[in-house]
Amino acid sequence: MYNLIIDLEMCNVPRDYRRRSYKYANETIQIGAVLLDENFKRISTLCQYVHPEYGVIDHFIESLTGIRNSQVKNAPRIQEALLHMIDWLGDRDYQIYAWSESDRDQIVHEIKAKKI
Repeated sequence: MYNLIIDLEMCNVPRDYRRRSYKYANETIQIGAVLLDENFKRISTLCQYVHPEYGVIDHFIESLTGIRNSQVKNAPRIQEALLHMIDWLGDRDYQIYAWSESDRDQIVHEIKAKKI
């Protein structure tokens, strides 16, 4: 069994969008992942920017993450980024680990809200 360690970076979604079309406070702007074998030896890494549809990278988020709007401007949207990650994982059985439940919840929220 392989081990997938995943970490998302997110930006804030303005309240106007949360009332109209996207009800969540955050949106993914970067997916980082490390794939380890059963002995926890690194096999591969993934780092991919994601173009937010509703979110804004403000000064606080840029200072916190180091990610600028120019870096996500031409990046794929979340659906394409998740498909890329699935291709990257290949046909393996794996367990997923993250810093907290917030990363898992974020992916689930975006999949539901964006009808992916």
